[in-house]
Amino acid sequence: HLLEAPGPLTLASGEVVDSGNAASVLMSEPYERFGMDNAAMDAYFNEVSAGMFAKLTSSQWDIGAMWTQVVRSAEEGRILAWFDDASLEDLAHQYGLDGTLREDNAEATQLGIYFNDYSIGKLEYHLTYSQRASCDADRRTMTVSMDLQSTITDAIKSGYTLGLRNIERGIDQRTMMLDVLFFAPPGGEILSTTPDIGDWWDPRFRDRSGSDHDNPAESRTLLLAEGEARTVSYTVQLPEGDLGPLELRHTPGAHDTAVTIDANCTPLFGSPEGSDNLRLSTIG
Repeated sequence: HLLEAPGPLTLASGEVVDSGNAASVLMSEPYERFGMDNAAMDAYFNEVSAGMFAKLTSSQWDIGAMWTQVVRSAEEGRILAWFDDASLEDLAHQYGLDGTLREDNAEATQLGIYFNDYSIGKLEYHLTYSQRASCDADRRTMTVSMDLQSTITDAIKSGYTLGLRNIERGIDQRTMMLDVLFFAPPGGEILSTTPDIGDWWDPRFRDRSGSDHDNPAESRTLLLAEGEARTVSYTVQLPEGDLGPLELRHTPGAHDTAVTIDANCTPLFGSPEGSDNLRLSTIG
């Protein structure tokens, strides 16, 4: 996103890195190009990162264009911040830059599905997903779903990309092992999840339940095979009383994520004067 402001970077080889291919250049393509030649790969990444840093610190760009991309990145959860200074940390919390789940539903009612990679690889560059939500206003329930698609192919062979942890479990190395985390808002209850149990049982990493800042949570281990499409979802019993604007959250990925919220959710969530009552948020 930030390369939108200063424009593309041209490497010594003549290769161009721009806002359209930066994700691939930094997260996927070099692992296939260089294989296990660590020295060549390090030199390449050093050149790209040094060139980007020089561009971003040169001030040879329009501040309005850069600010637009900073805001965009923050709204997508790609920029998070923590400050030792209490007043600055309060500001980060106010604008959601700290990524912290809220402890009540006054300012916002947060629901979300998040992903952690369990395969020890870089398979998730090849994961695309969309998010949707629907509600039953009379029962005060909400269902949040993520439609997942693995786009990895047999052409991907790098040991850096393929799942290292899969080997000892006898799972194809192109199968993504995802720790899927479902969160309900404070006072809410998770009624069901899909899948209802994880695809893989591991004594070190199994279906779990807990909470974070009084937000109830469940986790499930999901196996997503090469080329496979699956849907994960959960249904939440929302707490009684007034609810602040809905913030529907998810982990930011390497690709854009389409998010839709059914109109039947609108009656459940209050809206401070002059603001929207349905928000989208991506938090890593």
